[in-house]
Amino acid sequence: MDGEIAGRSDSIFDEDSDQNNISDEDVEIEAACVEGRISTSVALAIQRNAAEFLAFVKDICKTTETTIEKIVSGVDNLFKLYNDFMKARLLELSDGESVLKSDIESLFSILDQQSLFEGVQTYYRREKYKKANWNVLIPKKIVLEWKRIILHGRVREVPDKFGYYIDFLSQLEALLQCDDILECLDNQQKMSASHLDSILDGQCYQTHEISLKFPGALAFVFYVDDVNPGDTLTSYGISFRNYLWTLANIPPELRSSLRAINMFAIAKTDVAKMCNNKAFLRNFISAINRLSSDEGVTFMIKNKPRVFHGFCLCGVGDYPALGNIGGFKESSSKANRPCRQCMILNAELCWKYDESEVLLRNKDMHETHLKALENASSQDLEEEEDDSPATPSDEVPGNPSTAYGVNSRSPLLELDYFDVTVSLPQDIMHLFLEGILSTGCRLILHDAVKEKKLSITSVNNFLDNHDYGSFKSDKPSKIKSEHLNTGLKQSSSQILMLSFLVPFIVKGHCDKAKMNNFVLLLMVFGICLSRQVTLDHAVLLRKMIRHYLSEFNSLYPGKFVSKHHFLIHLPSQLLSFGPLPETWAMRFESYHAQLSRLHSILHSAKNITFSLMSRVCSKQALLLHLHGSNFLTSSALEKKVLHENIALADVPFKDCILSSARILSEKSVCELSGLQWYGSYLEAGSVIKIQEDSFGAVTNIYCIGEEYVLIYRKLETVCFCLELNAFEVICPRISSFSSVNITKKYNVVPEMHFTYHGSEYIIQRQNSSPKYNLLKD
Repeated sequence: MDGEIAGRSDSIFDEDSDQNNISDEDVEIEAACVEGRISTSVALAIQRNAAEFLAFVKDICKTTETTIEKIVSGVDNLFKLYNDFMKARLLELSDGESVLKSDIESLFSILDQQSLFEGVQTYYRREKYKKANWNVLIPKKIVLEWKRIILHGRVREVPDKFGYYIDFLSQLEALLQCDDILECLDNQQKMSASHLDSILDGQCYQTHEISLKFPGALAFVFYVDDVNPGDTLTSYGISFRNYLWTLANIPPELRSSLRAINMFAIAKTDVAKMCNNKAFLRNFISAINRLSSDEGVTFMIKNKPRVFHGFCLCGVGDYPALGNIGGFKESSSKANRPCRQCMILNAELCWKYDESEVLLRNKDMHETHLKALENASSQDLEEEEDDSPATPSDEVPGNPSTAYGVNSRSPLLELDYFDVTVSLPQDIMHLFLEGILSTGCRLILHDAVKEKKLSITSVNNFLDNHDYGSFKSDKPSKIKSEHLNTGLKQSSSQILMLSFLVPFIVKGHCDKAKMNNFVLLLMVFGICLSRQVTLDHAVLLRKMIRHYLSEFNSLYPGKFVSKHHFLIHLPSQLLSFGPLPETWAMRFESYHAQLSRLHSILHSAKNITFSLMSRVCSKQALLLHLHGSNFLTSSALEKKVLHENIALADVPFKDCILSSARILSEKSVCELSGLQWYGSYLEAGSVIKIQEDSFGAVTNIYCIGEEYVLIYRKLETVCFCLELNAFEVICPRISSFSSVNITKKYNVVPEMHFTYHGSEYIIQRQNSSPKYNLLKD
């Protein structure tokens, strides 16, 4: 600061003689103005960083307002102590001539009255700052019912049943300011003629009227589910319904980031059901209909007007939530027609194994069913007015609700171009991990234990002693004997791990036919998890599902449930919406888990919905402010550096790196200990698929500029072991190393690597090439 002022003074006095009449007072004024501008600039920078720091601690690190207040108070106290220390040292060093002690004391007297968090030290000042400087969206309240209370001796009306929403178009416009999201929209990948990689490759997007009329049109996927954070809410008895959405035009590798998920409404579950979700979907529906109109919606993107068109592609969620929002039955066990995609009867579930054997619902048929339901409801109302004895509607013989499997007219019918009979696909997470796969594990373990072939203690010993490697967080919980009858008490990730371990646990202790049927289920699931599929996979999947269902029904009479039936719709869903993980709820459930953790910190019993939504808005505004240019990519890729700036000539795998990386000028590389890679975590020891039935164990990870290279030791595949659904591999006595450049390969997934009875086995979670022919033989 002093240098800049001195520089200005020198330049003034070095001017020609006609400028030399400037007085000393003018020079002092000029210097003071410059110093004032610099001081103001520095003060604003301190305030900006203080606001970002406090918002980061509160919203990203998930803490309470009380903690923030303690941080502000504590840091300010430390700042004052530091001022005292600095003042004492300066006074000791001062000789009384160049710097007067009185000036030092005066300066620090002013500093003692200041705060590092000046202007943002309280909640209200901080909120004011964020609204003025960041694009913080404000939740808007929707009130369904009011109640009267006595407050300060007066009767007042206050909201009783309410929820909140965020204006959808404002939220979308804020996201479209991000450079990496605009990059996705402006460089949308073209559909491959040979395979399906994304939800946009499916027939629903490719043949949609809006996408044909406006190429590159925005496609939205919404998600609805109820969340009960568990023990933190048991004293209040509250669950709340989240309404989320994501932009399908974002490639799958970037959509794996939780930042790609946005909340547009929230309410207590009972409040949402009061209005049949309509009040909380109204803004979303209105916005989507504007986007799907010929005029579209004009946003100011980077200060320039730009017109966007779009439509709602599909909705995702579990069976009860989608049943409720779609106007269908919410409980499959109580429904005569349990499927929202076809007209199958409950009694027909266990003997119809192909979609061609059932009558599919369609938009016109659904409208006919709704009109019959509404006519029956109006007749019931007239009978009630005539004081005629009424029977509960679901028990009336021939009641349309029972006959057609519908409960109400869904607000989604107001969405232009949206068909509730097609666009609410099955979710393979709930279908498999919380249904069929969990049941399969339970039945196969029950079969092995009930004849005392295998003890429950042996099962738990295997689970306790197994080396899970990098998958240790998915270790299954202890299994009790009663769980084999009532249901396994495991999370979705634990069921996933357990399902791959079960063949190892029950080997030699289970009926072969039942074991083969379970392995067939794992093969079906492997295709369902695959991120890249072809049209041939739909044919293969249909054949395998038919085989599995018919065999399962004969092996386990009376165990067939509606979730088994839903499998028959997966092949056509694959064609309509691309790879099945594109429409599963796993990432949305992870978003829910964040909200649950946030609630456990907030302990808000007064207005949980507002607390959660306001924190979501604040966090989103902070992330957009900090990462506007790389909003998604900054979270999809994170590296842990082991060694920096290693000379390329000193790297032992120099030749491998040169054979893979497109090195132009880099003479040094960076070695990583770990790499978060678009939803997967890679480290030394991770096993990756190199090509069909060929695997490698990662030994080193290098970063060269913006390229990433994995060095791996080649493993030799011995055979595929059918009864274990795993590849047996060995490490050759003479190691052979190779490399792969993963810079443009986003679906690099570490495989499960187990040691069993002294042999090494690899299990593929995503297996688009199952050994189905071995089962048929």
